[in-house]
Formats: sequence, structure tokens, C-alpha cells
Amino acid sequence: MPSNFYQPLIDLVIHWALWLIPVMLTITTLKWLFSARLKGAAGERAVGRVLNRLGEAALHDIILPDGRGGLTQIDHLVLTQAGLLVVETKNYAGQVLGQPQDKKWTQRLGKQSFTFQNPLRQNYLHIQALKALVPNVPIQGRVVFTNTARFPKGVPEGVSSLSTLKVDLKTWLRERADTSELQGAWARIKASARTDREARKSHLAALHAKHGRDWRRPVALGLLAVSGIWIAVLLVMGGQKTGLGIFDTHAGQESREHHVARPVR
Repeated sequence: MPSNFYQPLIDLVIHWALWLIPVMLTITTLKWLFSARLKGAAGERAVGRVLNRLGEAALHDIILPDGRGGLTQIDHLVLTQAGLLVVETKNYAGQVLGQPQDKKWTQRLGKQSFTFQNPLRQNYLHIQALKALVPNVPIQGRVVFTNTARFPKGVPEGVSSLSTLKVDLKTWLRERADTSELQGAWARIKASARTDREARKSHLAALHAKHGRDWRRPVALGLLAVSGIWIAVLLVMGGQKTGLGIFDTHAGQESREHHVARPVR
């Protein structure tokens, strides 16, 4: 058996590996970069559909003045006959551990653990911002986890799952606030609410200044750049090898077949 018998197979494996590595790196990086954002958006939509049926009107993903010269982002704000309902949404799976007084809560997924900001504290700041904007109306806050979260040490006060939200708010929703005050407050909120790009950029910059910049995005962009350069090099090398580019592989093979020596009759 010739020593180079396996060489074409080895070359083929190397060729496909050189292409597979950057493609898989790109797919994995994009998933890592956007999965959390897409998952959070899906959770907010699920909660939003329930809240739309719970009150008379609702606003979703809005930015309001925080009462301290800055901005705050609110997932959901609902106008009910009892007052204003402020909802912070978390679409987390696995076990969730935390108490109202804790600065950080923990999410456990199998053997992995992740910490995140106490959402009750987050929502408290939202409530304070609303009280500064519309001081004369009742305001109720709630943190809502989608049904994939479990609380092995008990659900903290002020937290609901999507399936228990209506029951948890049943008593409060029976109350009746002054209708004219509520309508006036709702009008002021709608006039103050912002959804424009500049407001979101300013709010994000303030979060970075307070909590530090999220390192995942620059790392992901760097990996995407590496993948892009890798693929570009492969394209150039493929074009140089064939003389015409990577799309002439079959033509080159047919050309070689035509030059195979024919047996002499």
C-alpha cells in the first residue's frame, strides 16, 4: 500500500476542520451573546400578556426619570382600579435563592451557580421613581419569575411566579383608588415615558458607571472578529490554490479527469 494512500482523506479532514472551527465559533459566540437577551425578552412578553388582561392599561419596557437626576428602566407598569402596579420580570430557570434584605441572589443550574442583583431592590428603586413623579396614587410593586424558576427555601415576600400572579394580587386588586387621580397620574407617566434610543443609551451608560461594564460583549465581539479573519484567510487561500476561487472545485476536478492518460489501443 502506498505511503500516501491516506493523504487525500487526511487533506479532506483538515480542510473541513479548518472551516468547521470558525463556523462553530461564530455560532457559539452569537448564541452566548444574544441568548440571555432573547430569553429575557421572551419572559417579558409572557408576563406582558398576563398583565394586559389584569388592568385597564399597561406600558412595557419604558424609561422614566428616577427622581434623582437620572433614568430608570421599568419592565411593566399597569394601571388598575386599585392603583399602579410596577412589575420587574425575571426569566430564570433552575433554583433561585435569596431574601428581601440580600444584595445579591443566586441562581443554581445543576452544579453551576450564578449571582444577580436582588430584583426586589431593583423594583424598589422603580417604585421610588414613580412616587417622585406621581406622589398621590397607590403603588404596588411585584417581581415576577416565569414558571421555570423554583424557590427551594420559600418564595420571598413580594415575589410571584407567572402562574400565581393573579392570586397573589387578588386582595389588592379589590381596592379602589380615586379614579381622577389615577387617570391624571397615568397621563403624566405617559408624557414622561421614553422609549427612544438616546434614553436607552444614557440609561445603559449610567448602569455601566455604577456596576461596571459587562465584559461579555467585548469578548464576544473579539471572538467574532477572530472568526471573520479566519474565514477571510481561508477564502483567500482557497482562491490562490485554485486560481479562480473556492467555487471552481468541481471545474478543477473535471479538468484533472480530462488529463488522465488514456490506455494505448
